[in-house]
Amino acid sequence: MKENSYPDMREKVKEYISELEAEINRCESAFLVEKTPYIAQKYIVRAQTLSEVVNDLNGRLEERI
Repeated sequence: MKENSYPDMREKVKEYISELEAEINRCESAFLVEKTPYIAQKYIVRAQTLSEVVNDLNGRLEERI
């Protein structure tokens, strides 16, 4: 197979980061309307964890430049 036929992994990672950022925004919005403190805290923890993943992926992309 030719090298050009493989998907550009950098683009795939960037797409994945975009999807993660959308999920972070969803969690932050859900946190603002949630009335139960326990559930609200779960949204914040999820958003923080996803943010760490995004930061790690962005760092790995920068290393490869």
